[in-house]
Amino acid sequence: MEVTWQVRPPTPPHTHCTACRCPSLTRRLPPPLLRAARTTRPQAFVESQLLHKQSCADAVILNRADGVPWAHSADFEPRAYPAAVMAEDGTESTVAIDERKLLVALLATGRKGAEGLRVNGQKFMVVRTQGEGSGCTVYGKKPGGGLCATATETAIVLGTYEDGKSNGVGACNIAVETLGEYLRAKGM
Repeated sequence: MEVTWQVRPPTPPHTHCTACRCPSLTRRLPPPLLRAARTTRPQAFVESQLLHKQSCADAVILNRADGVPWAHSADFEPRAYPAAVMAEDGTESTVAIDERKLLVALLATGRKGAEGLRVNGQKFMVVRTQGEGSGCTVYGKKPGGGLCATATETAIVLGTYEDGKSNGVGACNIAVETLGEYLRAKGM
């Protein structure tokens, strides 16, 4: 299924001030994001905004309702698989992990489930969660890297980074948060 977003043309800059802080983000968007907005395809957002200049090591945009991937970098998307999970009493059991459902639930409530935060077969520790619903942003960490994920009205934008590479935590967070702000401003 191919998804096409309806993107309204950018609004003209406001004339009432020179340093406008209004919700119109078109004045602050970097050129790659503007090009992606004109193509209105989720894959263009992943390639030009999240992977551009190696801001993120890997990225994916998911449907917020069911976690179906709309666009992703090569070999990077949520999976379903069995995994060992530690219970509160210290016992370990094997459960079926569905990363799509875990991401959708985490970004809807701001709380992780018993299975934790898992993406692309790797487990992440939730470091911080901000907001809830369509404004929820989650930051995760694993040995050697981490992730940033944010929810919009219709999508979940997620990017990962690797420590010690050009796509560090700052670049990844900025790229994911900027794309999330842009999509929220457009009602997507």
